[in-house]
Amino acid sequence: MADDFVFMGPVVGPLNAIDYLGTLGVFKVYDAFPDVQVNMAPFTQDPHEHKRFWSIIRVTGTHTGELDVGDAKVPPSGKRMRVGPQAVSVTFNDADKVVRMTGGYIADVRDGETGDAGAMFA
Repeated sequence: MADDFVFMGPVVGPLNAIDYLGTLGVFKVYDAFPDVQVNMAPFTQDPHEHKRFWSIIRVTGTHTGELDVGDAKVPPSGKRMRVGPQAVSVTFNDADKVVRMTGGYIADVRDGETGDAGAMFA
């Protein structure tokens, strides 16, 4: 990651590298959704920004453990989650380090069961 790395999502961000990595640890998604499956399409190069690459991910899982979202704890619901297709992007600087990352943007709100909420925000 570049020193000036920034993550941006529809609900969270901008986050620098330290805050982004710290946030990943706080949610403990794999504890709450131990059967989570993340399926990712191959990345493709953006036709206008040649150092930016895009992918679509699909996420499914069953909420069988407590979800820790910082100050709030969400008890297990037993519900199966199927998130609509999410657009994610990674942008590199001239030193080929990741300078920007985006994720959580639903590409088709009619697909999946979370409306316009991405996996981390469902």
